[in-house]
Amino acid sequence: MKTRHAMGRIGSPEEVARCIAFLASDDASFVTGVTLPVDGGLLLMSSFDSNARDKFHGTASAT
Repeated sequence: MKTRHAMGRIGSPEEVARCIAFLASDDASFVTGVTLPVDGGLLLMSSFDSNARDKFHGTASAT
């Protein structure tokens, strides 16, 4: 599962909570009508095939 995330790890509940706190704060007053993925790059990486993910993480075989 870790290799499917651009960050190379699964996020913590605290990290998700910080995103929620940001969106509820005045700092996000200009953020409207968007989807903000809080997924460590999972959405981005899911568009790549497994070979591209391996290259991204530097784990591709040298063939």
